[in-house]
Amino acid sequence: MVTGRKTVSKMARFEVFKRDGFKCQYCGKAAPDAILHVDHIKPIAAYGDNDISNLITSCMECNLGKGPRELSDRSAIERQRRQLEELNERRLQLEMMIEWGEGLGQLEDQKVDAVANMIERTARCGITDTGKDSIRKWLKRYSVEELLLAAEDATAYLDRDGEQFTHDSKCKYFEFIPRIAAVKRREQDKPYIKDLYYIRGILRKRLPYVNDWLSIRIMESAADAGIDIDAIKEIALSARSWAAFQREMQWLINEAEE
Repeated sequence: MVTGRKTVSKMARFEVFKRDGFKCQYCGKAAPDAILHVDHIKPIAAYGDNDISNLITSCMECNLGKGPRELSDRSAIERQRRQLEELNERRLQLEMMIEWGEGLGQLEDQKVDAVANMIERTARCGITDTGKDSIRKWLKRYSVEELLLAAEDATAYLDRDGEQFTHDSKCKYFEFIPRIAAVKRREQDKPYIKDLYYIRGILRKRLPYVNDWLSIRIMESAADAGIDIDAIKEIALSARSWAAFQREMQWLINEAEE
């Protein structure tokens, strides 16, 4: 005979309900549609205890109908085992995600440092936290390799004042790195882009005013329409003004598209 039965505490009941999703583990009924009890998998009469591993959520009907009997098919125990395994797997995956996130953060910092060190060595200057924030934004669009190659090409914008580079040229050098990276990426898809920038240089030398952005867009549209690069260059060499260049290029594009 078993005497001195100890009731399940309110906290233990809540933990069992929470673990089982407030559902009867026998029939699937859930609160608040069903009144839930905490049932003993191994009955008290069979020397079962109040350990949480021996407790399971049961609706009132299933609990009262089961009586002091263990489940012969061990379905409740197997369900509890699966739940514990699932909870443990979720915990392990969460730990892996946290570790992965921390690793990504470290990798991102290493990439920023690699680009910043290249710039510091080339321009002989220090990179502030604001500068590193800019590099971090660049890295969302370009790879480390793309930025390092662009930083190398951007040295054309560095001007010396004696043994030192001028402050303005250092700023220009820094600002042009993502622009050059963008151009290089476009060159992979459109090899003639490099030629168009060369032609824009001709326009800059010949004309008092050139819209840098629009000139490239117009020439790119012409090249996409099948117009030969040499024909575009001839117009750049003969145009007497920026407006004249625009007119002739647009006429050439319209002719090619008709």
